Amino acid sequence: MYEYQSKPIKDYFELKRICGKATSYFVGSFMLEIIMRQEEWKNPETKTFFIKNFHNEYFSWDKNNTIEKTRNKVNCVIRIIESRKVEDALQYVINSNELKMDISQARINAQETLNLITSGKLKY
Repeated sequence: MYEYQSKPIKDYFELKRICGKATSYFVGSFMLEIIMRQEEWKNPETKTFFIKNFHNEYFSWDKNNTIEKTRNKVNCVIRIIESRKVEDALQYVINSNELKMDISQARINAQETLNLITSGKLKY
């Protein structure tokens, strides 16, 4: 069973830093999928396989995005989930300055995920 739990996120500034490490684009785009696939990453025997498959599915075409970068981003999102800060992270993505970052689709995904959570259709 799942034994390791990451260090909890204490406050908004730490959440902002973690979202920055993962990137707002990644948090908004992939939060729902990572929540939905908890069984895969909560099992230490399948977590490495989950990250490898996730990388191959979404980022294998991008030679600048190594599996280590994907692992770090996924682990940041897992930390957000385990800290029960998903709604705050999604709201951070939604409120991100779109003039500085082209993350419009990530913002849409974040809003849809937040709607699922607030309506009770998605639990984590």
